[in-house]
Amino acid sequence: MKRIHQRIVVQDQGANLLPKPSQSLRQSEEVERQALEVQRKILDAIPAHLAVLDLKGEIIFINESWRRFLGRPKGPSDYEEIGQNYIEYCEQADQAFAGTGPDVAAGIRKVMQVDSRVYSLTHPVHKEDKIKWYRVTATSLGPSDVIGAVVMYQDVTEHHLAEEQIREQAMLLDQAEEAIFVRDMQGRFLYWNNCAQRLHGWDAKEVLGRRAEEFLYKDLSPVRDAWAILLRCGVWRGELKKLTKDGRELILQTRWTLVRDALGNPKSVLSINTDVTERKKFEALILRVQRVEDIGTLTGGIAHDLNNMLQPILISANLLENRLQDSRDRGLVETVENCAKRGVEIVRRVLTFARGSESNWIRISPSAAVKEIATTIQNTFFDRVELVTEVSADVWSVFGDPTEIQQVLLNLAINGRDAMPTGGTLGISVTNVRLNEQQLSLNDKAVVGPYVRFAVSDTGCGIVAEDRERIFDPFFTTKKFGSGTGLGLSTALGIVKSYGGFINLTSEVGRGSTFEFYLPANCCTSSDREVPAKNESSPRGSGELLLFIDDEATIRSPIRRALQTFGYRVVTASNGPKGLSIYVRRQADIAAVITDMILPVTGGVATLRALLRINAKVKTIAITGFVTDTQRQVAMTAGATAFLAKPFTIDKLLTTLRTVLHPTGFARSTGC
Repeated sequence: MKRIHQRIVVQDQGANLLPKPSQSLRQSEEVERQALEVQRKILDAIPAHLAVLDLKGEIIFINESWRRFLGRPKGPSDYEEIGQNYIEYCEQADQAFAGTGPDVAAGIRKVMQVDSRVYSLTHPVHKEDKIKWYRVTATSLGPSDVIGAVVMYQDVTEHHLAEEQIREQAMLLDQAEEAIFVRDMQGRFLYWNNCAQRLHGWDAKEVLGRRAEEFLYKDLSPVRDAWAILLRCGVWRGELKKLTKDGRELILQTRWTLVRDALGNPKSVLSINTDVTERKKFEALILRVQRVEDIGTLTGGIAHDLNNMLQPILISANLLENRLQDSRDRGLVETVENCAKRGVEIVRRVLTFARGSESNWIRISPSAAVKEIATTIQNTFFDRVELVTEVSADVWSVFGDPTEIQQVLLNLAINGRDAMPTGGTLGISVTNVRLNEQQLSLNDKAVVGPYVRFAVSDTGCGIVAEDRERIFDPFFTTKKFGSGTGLGLSTALGIVKSYGGFINLTSEVGRGSTFEFYLPANCCTSSDREVPAKNESSPRGSGELLLFIDDEATIRSPIRRALQTFGYRVVTASNGPKGLSIYVRRQADIAAVITDMILPVTGGVATLRALLRINAKVKTIAITGFVTDTQRQVAMTAGATAFLAKPFTIDKLLTTLRTVLHPTGFARSTGC
């Protein structure tokens, strides 16, 4: 175009010197001039800054946008840039290009040398104390023989700032604790933040462009329902189960928001997800614990009813045993009595397991505890588990609650059984040990001395090292969700520690585990649990009048008959008001009052307090089928002289009566 321009100028200046062209030549040149003018107008209309370089890098043409970019006024100065070497200018004006001038110059040279047909670079340009961003593109001229290049600058400042803002927002989203991702309307992922990567295991490169249904969900029916609500309402909230890369299932609290374009059409879906898997597990465990508490409450009510039913059986059996002379008949009655006592023990155990009933600390033999737990195991565990017990003949006794000792053994045995789903050997052994300071170095609360060592071993899968440190933590379990609460081992540890003992664990993956718990020992042997000898001569009354208050007729009748048999006179009442009425009329004759704690109309506590207001020195025995420390404390606080838990034997009732009526003349049994 430079040559064309010069030729036109020369032609205009020398028009009078040259021969006049023919009419056809003038018309041809006019067409060419008009075509060039149209081309120039087209190039000037392009908003991008455009320049044409020859092979040397010199500018041979610039458009109107380039001129405005340089701040050139219209007129002859339009062509001040013509002939300037733009490649050299880029190298010299490096500061204006924010350090990218040499890169631009090198890129144009590559285009000139046919090393690259197109070169492009986005870089900042300092202009009027501002930084603007431009995308420079250099394109070679000529399909084969390069005769120059076209250099074009496009202002991409707004686009660059928008991209920068998007990057900043993405960085902020990557810092979020929620898994955030964006999908198009076909379900393909467009964005996947760092938390989503940490949570699910897939990085962004693995998921972008893929449909969520291909890998993220196991069950698609709730996803389809949620999608339908999203399209109808524009938002959806709820919980969804999603998968991880290693196949684990997570529960996520999810919020989907429908994103629309400028015309209001659905464009994409923003999803914000919070992992609530552990919270849901914990809530489930809490619900289980609450159910256990509810069962405990229910068990207490059932135990109360059972104790009330067992009470007349025990008393009646005692009476019949004393009346019958035939040994065979006495044997039958003794069988009934033993079964009733066994029922009493079962009720007490259930209460202990369910509610933590009062402890009955006595001197017990470990061999007896192992025998009882062995019977339970053989009756309840599946046949594939072989039980092997080994108890030293001279094993020392321990002081404690037999039910609690059995609970520890049972919890450890259940743990061993669960470690052998295909079967194996469960071993329980008991030996005597004397521990010194070195052996107790890891158990600072234990003291040097004699211990009974209980060991429960299995041949199961073993426990991995990282789980051994947490195996006794409450609610920690390696079992599948819904198969255990994680409370068995922590409960066992709590009981053992309350006895002043400790637990050691040894385990090898694939070879099994052994739990050893040590309890302080009494250095004497006992072949069986200490049981008070049956009193062959039960203490008798001397005609004292007793008031017995109980709402159960089946209890009032046999107890009244038993007391009469052993020398007492008895009047009865079915509720508190009737009993108080009798006491007011005959208090001078009544030696003691026996009252149930659960009474209609007025409760047992109110009855006791009313009796004390009538006579501050009244002697009372409170009885109840609710066997807990709390019930005992409530009764004693209300003023009861003594407390008896149903069901009790005649001997126990008579002994308690003698203690209440003659506190200084009868030695109270203190047990072992």
